[in-house]
Amino acid sequence: MADLPEREEWTPGIYQIETSDPVLGGPDGVDNRPAKDLANRTRWLKGQFEKLINGVVAAGKATQLATARAFKVTGAASGSVAFDGSADVALNLTLSDSGVAPGYYTLLGVNRQGLVIDGKRPTSLVDLGINDALLLTGGTMHGPVIMSGANSIYVQPRVGESWAGGFLTASADLARIQGGIGFSGQGETLQNIYLGLGASPWNAGPGIRITSAGVVVEGPINGVGSGLTGVPWTSLINVPKTLPGLGVLFATQPEAEIGVESSKPMSALRVSQAIAAKVVQATESALGIAAVASQTDLNAGTNDSRFVTAKKLTAWLSTKLIQASYTAAGIVSFANADELINSNLETKVLSPAVVKYGFAMLNARNGYIAFPSWLGGFIIQWGSATIPATTTDVAYPLTYPNAEFVTLANASNATVGLDGVEINYAETGFFRATIVSANGAANQVPGTFKFVSFGR
Repeated sequence: MADLPEREEWTPGIYQIETSDPVLGGPDGVDNRPAKDLANRTRWLKGQFEKLINGVVAAGKATQLATARAFKVTGAASGSVAFDGSADVALNLTLSDSGVAPGYYTLLGVNRQGLVIDGKRPTSLVDLGINDALLLTGGTMHGPVIMSGANSIYVQPRVGESWAGGFLTASADLARIQGGIGFSGQGETLQNIYLGLGASPWNAGPGIRITSAGVVVEGPINGVGSGLTGVPWTSLINVPKTLPGLGVLFATQPEAEIGVESSKPMSALRVSQAIAAKVVQATESALGIAAVASQTDLNAGTNDSRFVTAKKLTAWLSTKLIQASYTAAGIVSFANADELINSNLETKVLSPAVVKYGFAMLNARNGYIAFPSWLGGFIIQWGSATIPATTTDVAYPLTYPNAEFVTLANASNATVGLDGVEINYAETGFFRATIVSANGAANQVPGTFKFVSFGR
């Protein structure tokens, strides 16, 4: 008889033989299926126990190990403790000696595990591995220095010694000082603040040096833009204060008298000499100077070397020039046309133009005489005219400015004794005339007549 085949697995359930199942044996028969499921579970449980016994899997729960075990630490630290699981144990570690003496260090050596294996106390930046910092003994900078927060750089003097400190510029090889700005002194005493050029700008060379005695400027001073303003020149020492001291030469006396030199100034003496050489007594033939005549000189009229002012001439004329009258010679003024017509002044005279004012005459066959306004502006006109046998307008030789008074005419025909002239109408510029025959027919006839007219 054979055994049922078994698998090491946990079958989820045990098959129940139903009443309808047929009776069937064999490895896969339905009658053996429940036993097969139980056999698989038994085989699985057996395997788990063996693994637990053999230590393949951990026990789910235990209160104590059968054989106590030892926990040991070696290497950078050492220590050991027995443990059987029945209670907590403490493992005391003892660090291995690193070989570094106890103490305080500013530079440490650390291994890969982070343990200190070396310690140093460096006394310089180089010992710290910093090679780009300025040393106390000096060095070279390759960038600007920025003093933030309005801080300062202090120059500490050398006690008991002369010293100079500040900022210097030098040749590329630092062999030659070319200039600088800084301070110099003796011991604790500041003697000089300098800004200059040269190998020792604190002592000599073009520049400015401020000392307790004042400000020393060495070299020329050039003003640009608005120049030097507000300089107290009178307070400067060792500075020329005259034009010759500045190299400006005055003109000589011959140069001043000739007056051609234009690049040299003149002193007061040279100006006086130049004036004396040019300014002489004025005469009728020579330019020069002359004194002012007094009123006595002018009234006497004998001094010919002095000139007369307008004030003195007016005073003299006031005694000589008086108003002319019927009994005394003097000065008069001319009357104008209005004064001629409307005034009774006897202190003015008439010029020919004023006398003729308004007077005109045309001395011709047809002419006129116009009297001036101061004679009333009376006008007399005359002439002759030839007209046809009709009423005709005849123009006056001169248009009356104001009015026509009367116009008279007389025929000069061959039948003069029988013809007459009628003046039908008169204006200031013309009159209207008709020649009428007196032979009994009373007809208009052509002919010639003469006329005379009055107006103003």
